[in-house]
Amino acid sequence: MNRPHIRFNGNDLSEINQKWSHAQNDALGYFLWLFCKLANDKKISITPEQNQLLALFALYFEKIEYWQDEDNGHWEEAKKIEASSIGVVVAALTELRNLVQQETPVQYNDNIITLYFLDELIENGQFNLRNILPAECRQPVKYRPYDAALLFLIYPLDVIQDKTLENQILENVIKHLQGDYGIRRYSGDSYWSADYKEKLKPEFRTIDVSDDMSSRDSLLKAGQEAQWCIFDPIISVIYGKKYQQTKNPEYLQLQTDYFNRSLKQLTPEDSPFGGFKCPELYYLEKGHYVPNDTTPLLWTQANLWIAFKFMEQSSILV
Repeated sequence: MNRPHIRFNGNDLSEINQKWSHAQNDALGYFLWLFCKLANDKKISITPEQNQLLALFALYFEKIEYWQDEDNGHWEEAKKIEASSIGVVVAALTELRNLVQQETPVQYNDNIITLYFLDELIENGQFNLRNILPAECRQPVKYRPYDAALLFLIYPLDVIQDKTLENQILENVIKHLQGDYGIRRYSGDSYWSADYKEKLKPEFRTIDVSDDMSSRDSLLKAGQEAQWCIFDPIISVIYGKKYQQTKNPEYLQLQTDYFNRSLKQLTPEDSPFGGFKCPELYYLEKGHYVPNDTTPLLWTQANLWIAFKFMEQSSILV
């Protein structure tokens, strides 16, 4: 709770005091990455207050030693040193470096953010990233060989320098996490496991479990993880980029296949959530996969829009 809060009241931007796993270097990194990217593309101008905030981000990541910091990561669960979080921060600091390189001074009080300072921060992250990938975490007991969050390091962040390693991550997700309805976040994921609504009352379905996941994990039977809808559009985009760069028709076919998988995840017209909605995930309810209550999900919807854009671009090249 002493970390910068990643949950806040959307109406007045005030912090929400409910206990939560706020140690999310990925969330902070995404903000810094996007803000700096918009500034570098001349889409926004930076106020003096925002300039100081950018400096604070860099100083914060140095202070917590983000490259070896245990955080709750994309899924807001048990702390571990996660490649997906480290990669987001590396991408963010790289965009900040691009901003500083354009002779934009970034400073908080007497702390001037120099290129040398950023280069050292970025290299620390890249070094540990190389040591962890293609796994998500290599810590004993917490070891996780596959996690779909690593896809975001490929798109939109494009932070993995080794293309062989990038392809290995993509292949691992497809081989080990892909299901008939969507893609699992990771093997052993107990969130929205089979008959979740019968086993947990509404007030317990989305509570903070980061300190102890044993109770929720006890609900899961092997192979019955929820299958998410946020990943197929991203894989379609990744293959779309490969096609647009190489004109290899095999990549176009894969782009189309994952785009079609994404469309099949939309709710049918007679769905209780309404027709053609983007679900968060599909989970097993009395032996059948159905959308969960978080339908529609803006994250799924946004990713699908991007997949549409890349399909349109690829179709022009055919």
